[in-house]
Amino acid sequence: MKLQSKLFRGLLAAGILVSAPLAVSASNTTATLQVSATVAPSCSFSSSSYSLAFGTIDPSVLQAGTSSLSITCSSGASYTIDLSAGNNGSGSSAAPTRAMVGSNSGALLYYVIALPADLATPPSSSWGDAGASGTVGVNYTASGSGIPQAVSIRAVTGGGQNVPPDSYSDQVTITAWF
Repeated sequence: MKLQSKLFRGLLAAGILVSAPLAVSASNTTATLQVSATVAPSCSFSSSSYSLAFGTIDPSVLQAGTSSLSITCSSGASYTIDLSAGNNGSGSSAAPTRAMVGSNSGALLYYVIALPADLATPPSSSWGDAGASGTVGVNYTASGSGIPQAVSIRAVTGGGQNVPPDSYSDQVTITAWF
């Protein structure tokens, strides 16, 4: 009986070994997948319209008015903000002479919009319109952070102007180049 048991175990072991799968040698090849993207710079104003109101003024005395705009540009994107000479402006785009026109009289009330860093009264320079090249004029230049950035606008009017009582207004185009 011991012999049968040894024989059975021997055959059983042999059967398991014979029925075990044989290792198959597999071949392979590899390649790479290049993944890329280009992020273009972008900017947008938080509003399509901003306002700066001097309120009721005495045109013989310098009067300041302030406002701000909000712009969001891609993180690290350089941008330039230009202000046009306005609907009633004249002079070069580098140093525009801006004027509000009286709604009844047609008289011109001149004003200057200063760069945010120019706190002199009157301002020592006028915020201009450099255009796409960014090489002409005085304009505001910064780098985007990916979150809204406030840009101060300060303007001065009056200072010895002799104009009739009226409601004066102008419209300036704000352009961001990036």
